[in-house]
Amino acid sequence: MIYAENQENIIIEGPGKLKGNGATYCFEAQDTSPFYPLDTFNLKTFVREHRKRIMFAKEDEMTRDFIMAVNYCRNVTVRNPEIYESGSWTCRMEGNENLLFERVVINNNVRVANSDGIDIMGGKNTVIKNCFIATGDDAICLKTDPGNDVLEDVVIENCELMSLANCFKAGTATCNDIKNVLIRNCYMFMPGIAGGYAGISIQSTDGATTKNIRCENITMENITTPFVIWLSYREKGSRLSDIVIKNIFADNCDIASSITGFKKHGEIHYAENITIENINVTYRQAKEKTASIRAMTPMTVILIWAVILKAQEFLTCIY
Repeated sequence: MIYAENQENIIIEGPGKLKGNGATYCFEAQDTSPFYPLDTFNLKTFVREHRKRIMFAKEDEMTRDFIMAVNYCRNVTVRNPEIYESGSWTCRMEGNENLLFERVVINNNVRVANSDGIDIMGGKNTVIKNCFIATGDDAICLKTDPGNDVLEDVVIENCELMSLANCFKAGTATCNDIKNVLIRNCYMFMPGIAGGYAGISIQSTDGATTKNIRCENITMENITTPFVIWLSYREKGSRLSDIVIKNIFADNCDIASSITGFKKHGEIHYAENITIENINVTYRQAKEKTASIRAMTPMTVILIWAVILKAQEFLTCIY
């Protein structure tokens, strides 16, 4: 609906509404009933039931429209609009310098696949503050695809984020460096339904370095797992370092957080310099069915976790 490239000094300002009718791009979900938290939690059941309720695209993903795409521009402000029901990524922002999102409401159909909120692809000096974002895919995602510049100097603060994937994510695409990121004073939640992956997901997979990411003063409610820090190998070896997770208060979680490296050609690669400080997590009162997981082969367990992380392509290099 709104597109700009190689421009300067842009203001996109509300009040006003943009509506994408995103469900019209998708098939009906296999199951349209609400997915409530399981009385007896089982990871395999959780993943299966969650995915049955996703509305997948009728055509190739790229045929679906973004609501807003701004590429290689300088001094861009998006302030006060309300954006509803995107058919794909809501705001696709590539290679911009001095980008501000302020008091933006994004309220998507949370069952529509790939309905990210704000995707920042390369660029520098990005601020996202005082926003409300509810999405079926990642609410705020930082990434670098092939051809993207380094992504650096990002501040995310005072936002309310709801996602049926990850509320905040760095990666999975990391073809160039992601560095100097601060997310603070945010609230991440699920409103009484089940699904979703992590509040904070930090991944490095495609040969670049992801470093200097600080997440602090975050409150979470009904999030499946508070954080995942995931170093892996897709086509190249990556590096993940200097991560701080501090002052996290999470209530009603289902799965423990994780910090993961990988083994390739007999060599183990670790995430480095990870600081975890003042983490307070309570888990939802539910029975757990773990016998079926214990009976699985190691590769089956890896497959289930890879689905949760949306990282199926990593399977050949995880041991």
